[in-house]
Amino acid sequence: MAMRKLCLIILLGFIWGMCYTQTNKELPSNPDIYNQKGDYYFDRYEFEKAIVFYNRSFKRNPLDNYALLRKAEAYSKLNLLKQAEQSYQMAIEGNSLLV
Repeated sequence: MAMRKLCLIILLGFIWGMCYTQTNKELPSNPDIYNQKGDYYFDRYEFEKAIVFYNRSFKRNPLDNYALLRKAEAYSKLNLLKQAEQSYQMAIEGNSLLV
């Protein structure tokens, strides 16, 4: 009986360790992945979800004007014009820093 408990504890510890390492992995660093995911949701008219992924892309690469412009379009589709204007303004300011 004690041997069964010991085997069960070892097995559960092993399974827990595998699950923990899978959930503790770093997120992908390629902002294009997030833009693609944002485009996926944008094309399906799920603009709130699209904005989340465009934000992630921009967070990974602050020079990513594509994410800003698509986020602005998504805000426009949601009739959140002030947020859209802010995103457009950030894209303009980002472009002026590159010149």
